[in-house]
Amino acid sequence: MFSRSRPVSHIVELIIDIVAPRFDLFTALTDADLHRRWLGGGSVVELTLGEWSTVNETGRVLDCDDNRRLVFSRRPIPGTTEDFYFPDDTPASVAIFELEERSDTETVLTFLAVGIPNREAKQECERVWRDALERLRQYLELGREWDDPPSRHL
Repeated sequence: MFSRSRPVSHIVELIIDIVAPRFDLFTALTDADLHRRWLGGGSVVELTLGEWSTVNETGRVLDCDDNRRLVFSRRPIPGTTEDFYFPDDTPASVAIFELEERSDTETVLTFLAVGIPNREAKQECERVWRDALERLRQYLELGREWDDPPSRHL
């Protein structure tokens, strides 16, 4: 007999090839100034081992292997668009970026979001991160920068 059940958690996996050295890609993910250039919308991200935050999320850097892997927990700030999809009792999800060097000038980025609480949050997470990673690719390959954040909807 079962006494408790665990809520179903959803996973988002996105894989993108980017024509850029792994070091440049990792730097774009972790440097606050570069992060603003490809993510847009006045994004403010300060990643240090331990706590981090943006205008929409807070979290904790859980693992960082320079130029290869970045793992952090993420939780929407109450009242933001992202918070709409996360019930109050939902634990933080985890974002994982894994970078595999295909050559000196090409990197495969695998993004995983683990612990997404429901189907709607999974769809929104996948849509927003697909847009964000495409922006990252265009920034590194074409030098394109954005002023507006990736599109979000309620």
